[in-house]
Amino acid sequence: MVATATDPAGNQAHDNDQAILDTKPPVAHDETVTGLEDTPVHIGWDSLGVSGDTSSVVISSLPPASAGTLYYNDNGTWKPVTEGQSFNSTNTDLRFDPAANASGSPYSIVNYTPVDKAGNVGVETALNIDITPVADAPTVTLDIVSGNSTPSGEVIHINGGSANGGFDIQDGKIIAVGNGVRVWLTEGDPIPTLVGTGTYSYYTQSNTSGSDGYSDIFVVHSNSGYFYRQSDWPADKKELRSLDSFGGNRETNDASAHKDYVFVMKEDGYTYNSTYNTNNNQPTSVNTLDGVKVNYTDSSGQSHSFTGQVSNNLGGVIYSDGTSMAPGSNAPTVTKETYSGTQEHTLDVSAALTDLDGSETLSGITLTGLPEGTKVVDHINNDATYTVGKDGTYTIANAHNANALSGTVTLYVPVAAGKFEVVAQATSTEKLNHDTAIGYSTEGVEQYGAAIGTTGDDNVQGTNSNDVMIADVSGLQLVEGTNYNIAFMVDSSGSMTTTDIANTVASLKNVFNSLINSANGAHAGKVNVFLADFDTQVGRTVSVDLKDSTALTQLTSVLNSMVGGQNGGGTNYEDVFKTTANWFQSTAVKNNVGTNLTYFITDGEPTYYQSNETNQVQVGRTYEVLNIDNINYQVGQSY
Repeated sequence: MVATATDPAGNQAHDNDQAILDTKPPVAHDETVTGLEDTPVHIGWDSLGVSGDTSSVVISSLPPASAGTLYYNDNGTWKPVTEGQSFNSTNTDLRFDPAANASGSPYSIVNYTPVDKAGNVGVETALNIDITPVADAPTVTLDIVSGNSTPSGEVIHINGGSANGGFDIQDGKIIAVGNGVRVWLTEGDPIPTLVGTGTYSYYTQSNTSGSDGYSDIFVVHSNSGYFYRQSDWPADKKELRSLDSFGGNRETNDASAHKDYVFVMKEDGYTYNSTYNTNNNQPTSVNTLDGVKVNYTDSSGQSHSFTGQVSNNLGGVIYSDGTSMAPGSNAPTVTKETYSGTQEHTLDVSAALTDLDGSETLSGITLTGLPEGTKVVDHINNDATYTVGKDGTYTIANAHNANALSGTVTLYVPVAAGKFEVVAQATSTEKLNHDTAIGYSTEGVEQYGAAIGTTGDDNVQGTNSNDVMIADVSGLQLVEGTNYNIAFMVDSSGSMTTTDIANTVASLKNVFNSLINSANGAHAGKVNVFLADFDTQVGRTVSVDLKDSTALTQLTSVLNSMVGGQNGGGTNYEDVFKTTANWFQSTAVKNNVGTNLTYFITDGEPTYYQSNETNQVQVGRTYEVLNIDNINYQVGQSY
């Protein structure tokens, strides 16, 4: 532009100026921001890819609400962005929150247009938002319920055992027979496991003979016999009659020979004496003994024989401990195998994906911390069995690639392992980028070993577990017609955890139910039971006659009152021993003449005792003291 000024004299002055009109719009380029699944994504001015002359941007379109929400920071408060809203370089503090468990590349898009100071508007531009998949840890649960313990013991294999054409003995009984072995039983005897062609038969007459196709094993005990029945008797009527003799089969002594024996089943308090008359055809034959007879003396000192007459063509007599009277070629081979006691634990375990949109897969559940030698029965996978090795692990397979896996697994753990801790863990994996996450649950397990002695002298060995040691096994079963007085002393001190108490209570409830069933039999004697709960001192006690209809309720009430753990006290053996001794001196017990039994259940050494007790009974007042030296305290007596 040029301007001219003229004065009255005609003089002129000239000047000029120019201006540039800005009509060029700002420029922005498509950009991408990246974030993680389930994590807010920050968007700043630098994220928008705008040219330097851009003064603001206007949001033209937003992601759908199902994909997530774009927020802006309004003085510390995050508010949703709306379409048409503008932002500049000083207030562009944006945040995109993706929908839960969502991911993708690109996952979503924000469209905007750049604007300059002159108001020129650029072309709409896209901000791509990529969300990288992140695996979500699965939810894993684990609950363990401890069950019964089986004591350690021994299996005796005769003539190779059941796996090799012989038979196996455990706890005084034949538990398995192998190929070519037939065991003869009285109806009601325990039936052994049959391996291959192994079989059993019942005595049906007084004289029983075997056959040359089997090794015949004639089982005897004080109640052996056969049951006589008559056609005109009711179906449930039968009469036990005694055995007269057994007959084996003399065979050539070679690898295929079948040796026939009398087997004496174990009975506590019994002693045995076996005899024979002649031993013929040695050593070319087996089953060479004639005139065999087995005599016994029972626990009351009475002597009897298992058969009325002698038996012929036998290899001899085998006793429940594997010893035998079987001379020369008749002698059996005997090997002994010891096994560790176990405790049963039931695991209720589960694992489930938390992201259920199909983007993840679930592994199986891996159990770690299992003691070596543990037998696993996987009820989730068709009762599959597995023996745990040194690595202490077992994996429950997710055979069908399910989103959730749950069920029970049974563990049979060697009690010698003591306390252990089980960890259950499962892994989720993203299908897109194989990202993984692990969920887990853990629980400690206290073991309870069981060691059972005999009626004789025993050296009972404990383990690393909280062992329950029982002697005099004859008291574990009630004999019909016999009276019993049974005391249970149960420790509920602080060292007994709530889990310990729960396991003890559950076991004792089973014991009491079993005893009550026996005590209410048609020919049962009277059974008194005393239960004492103790810690620092004796707590609740109860004495019941098991034929009383409220017996179980009374016993359960005391059991349910036991707490242990933080609410438990010390351990005072002395107080509970004296309390129980006094019960055995009570009128109810003295009037019930029979077998007295005591079970003492504790987890540790005593920490408390009765103080302020003296050997003398003293009566005092002011400064005069009377000593009654000639009176000695007697159990059950009060002063």
